Amino acid sequence: MVDEVFSHRLGLIPLNVDPALLEVKSSSNDQATDRNTIVFKLQIECTRNTAAPRDSTDPAVLYHNSAVLARDLQWIPQGEQAEVFAARPPASTIPETVLVKLRPGQAIEMETHAVKGVGKDHAKFSPAGTYSSSSSPLVLPEKRESGAATASYRLLPHVILDEANLIPPHLATRFRDCFSPGVIKVDPRTKKISVDKRGVRGETMSREVLRHPDLAKLVKLARVRDHFICMFNLSLRGLRTC
Repeated sequence: MVDEVFSHRLGLIPLNVDPALLEVKSSSNDQATDRNTIVFKLQIECTRNTAAPRDSTDPAVLYHNSAVLARDLQWIPQGEQAEVFAARPPASTIPETVLVKLRPGQAIEMETHAVKGVGKDHAKFSPAGTYSSSSSPLVLPEKRESGAATASYRLLPHVILDEANLIPPHLATRFRDCFSPGVIKVDPRTKKISVDKRGVRGETMSREVLRHPDLAKLVKLARVRDHFICMFNLSLRGLRTC
């Protein structure tokens, strides 16, 4: 996973921190103190499990620390924080959240700072709509009745069939199965191939069809550069109520 994506995932971690116990930095240049910053450290390495069964294919069995979870973030108290947060030490509200997956030879050593903010400064602080590339875990403000939503976008997939070189009927089913369900339609009588204009939105662009030499020459894959698909995932977990 590239650093930018990993930072994005870290920035969306909801914490069980009472916002009233933190102060807001007046600017990003303000010095971090125990009153405005919560520090987490993560030091983890993936190694092989020498005792794993030979016929096992499960990464969780084959390796140690194959998946880095939110619970692996270690809170490092600063100043008087050990006393302030004694009743409820800062941690993720969803400890089983997978942050990244590792394989032997890969390790992570990092320090992250969680700060308090408001939605008008950055969308990551808003429980109504969050989209972040920050490397700081998210501290959600108080909210009574709504949930948290993460938003992302991607370009519309474009599957281009070669009209001059139609797909033979005996290849129709295999061609269809190379795409996400609902993307390719096959006429049950003529076996003619067509692209579903609505279904194509669900195409993952895995490029599986390009692995087949006899099919790759019959289609082109692209994206519509001026058509964006916005996606919102609503979650009611991890929010505090007054």
